[in-house]
Amino acid sequence: MKPTFFVAGPPKCASSSLYFYLSQHPEIQMSVRKETRFFSNEYAHGLEHYLETQFPERQGVKAAGEATPSYAFLRFAAERIAHHFPQAQIIFSFRDPAERAFSGWLMRKENGSEKLGFADAIRANREQGLNFDDPNFEQAWVREHLEGTHKPGEIIRTYLEGGDYGRVLDIYESLFPKEQIHFVLTEDLRKDLLGNLRQIYRWIGVDQDFVIPVQSERNTYRKARFSWLLYAVNHPRSKALLRALPKPLRSRLAGSLTREDVKPRMSPEDRAVLVDYYRPMIEALETRIGRDLGTWKRA
Repeated sequence: MKPTFFVAGPPKCASSSLYFYLSQHPEIQMSVRKETRFFSNEYAHGLEHYLETQFPERQGVKAAGEATPSYAFLRFAAERIAHHFPQAQIIFSFRDPAERAFSGWLMRKENGSEKLGFADAIRANREQGLNFDDPNFEQAWVREHLEGTHKPGEIIRTYLEGGDYGRVLDIYESLFPKEQIHFVLTEDLRKDLLGNLRQIYRWIGVDQDFVIPVQSERNTYRKARFSWLLYAVNHPRSKALLRALPKPLRSRLAGSLTREDVKPRMSPEDRAVLVDYYRPMIEALETRIGRDLGTWKRA
């Protein structure tokens, strides 16, 4: 089976939840691994390997897809998707960009890859001077995410880029017809999950009347017991070794490295800085999609 659609992010915008919901539909085949990262990190493995390992043949499938959040802002990944699957449908889920940035920082802080506090990390992100559209950018991305040659804290920060939804749409609308691009807001998913899923079902060509049996995904915040250990386990070379372990053992190991905790919240001061940064982008997006996004602009 070849993928017919991609849940392309951005990160921390419910891509995992959409994968979870869509995978319950009997006519939809989601990739074996939720985030395949094939078009960003593992392209060298070849398309046939990707299809064989992530989309084994299954009866009754009408649509197939995967969900890799970083595809949203990586032009080189989007171009590869368009090259191999020009008819593919692209799904985005957009969230309050300030909250998205904080959630992205929190994840990296807990896994040990980010050493800076939130405000300092945002400043470092603004000052890193990377052009994500530069043809040479892929080399830096692969060095970090596949080769793991960087040190903790020496990372490509995407807290800000992940929330520039206008740029995300620009990238994909330059490669795909607009009618092949669909987006939802996380607020809409919370208010009317089944209605929004019905729209997606109809759009990708599967039974729109199917009601998923599990409508809430358990998504609690988990704090790292030892960030340095979690960082070591999440190193690309470690991950390659861990994939050889049975899945139940991997799950137990992952669970032992973290514990449930109360999720930290962004300070009003930090939110005000981000709202000010994103305001022009939010207002441009409001005009573009014809939606009031006033809650995103509240400091």
